[in-house]
Amino acid sequence: MRIKREFRRRREREYLKYRERATETVSVINRFYESVRKRIRDSLSRITKRITDNVRKSTIERVTTARKLKVMRYSALSADSREVAHTDIVMNTRYSGIMDTLMKNVTTLSMSGLFNIPENFENFDETKAFCEHYYTPYIATKDHFTMYAIKLTPLTVEKLKGENADFYVSYELEMGKHVSPHKRVAHYLTQILEYLLNLLRRKPKRERIRKKHKGHYGKIDYNEPIHDILDCKFDGISTTKLLYCLLNSYWLKRWKALSLGYPELANHITNVSVLVLFRRKGKYTKLYPDIHKKAEVEDKLRKHAYYKVKS
Repeated sequence: MRIKREFRRRREREYLKYRERATETVSVINRFYESVRKRIRDSLSRITKRITDNVRKSTIERVTTARKLKVMRYSALSADSREVAHTDIVMNTRYSGIMDTLMKNVTTLSMSGLFNIPENFENFDETKAFCEHYYTPYIATKDHFTMYAIKLTPLTVEKLKGENADFYVSYELEMGKHVSPHKRVAHYLTQILEYLLNLLRRKPKRERIRKKHKGHYGKIDYNEPIHDILDCKFDGISTTKLLYCLLNSYWLKRWKALSLGYPELANHITNVSVLVLFRRKGKYTKLYPDIHKKAEVEDKLRKHAYYKVKS
């Protein structure tokens, strides 16, 4: 009995010793866990505060920049339109004394369909510099077209307000984004574009697609309705005021992506612009003067048809 009692006491003493060690180990682990948790919490707080401060500072800077970019009371511009607004500010500041002469020269070029600027133009060098930003044959990138059109911006709209013009909407897109094999068109009638896209895939992916859509013949005004969505017959489905097209270009990019049949391209269209033929009608405006009585798509593309429809 005495041996059993001694053995039991020794086992109890060992158990108490092990329990004390285990309790101490657990307390050490808990203290380490709390220190790591506090360190992580402090780090996350510093990161959150740093991000919040940067966002707040960036927002203040953007608001300040947007206020500086006001041009003629119509420039509460979106981020995509800031470059155009900055160009307007520079041109208006640099050529404020001869702005009327420059606009007269550009409108004369557009009305007459001239590519070369006549040397007898007043302020010849300044007119050439001005055309590099507002006259499509002279614009080097984004809005370059061989048509003799004027690019509408808050500056040009203010100078040409109330004048008649033939409207176009242009867009630019990278080839790699447009011909991605992982996309399908949203409308079944545009499946014929798949064949054309297969041909386009042979071109370099970094090449840019630049296209313009025909609008209507109207007056240059901020409230003028501009076509934004086209159907498969190239007829306008809806319109947006010119004011919103100029000051919030993403809105126009979104509708142009829908017109292409790829709504997801709204974030990949690099540029959209509103162009006008000043006091002159384009080819299709002369053929179809009433926008609500346009011919069907077969009549529009008759010269491209390889067969004749029997009556």
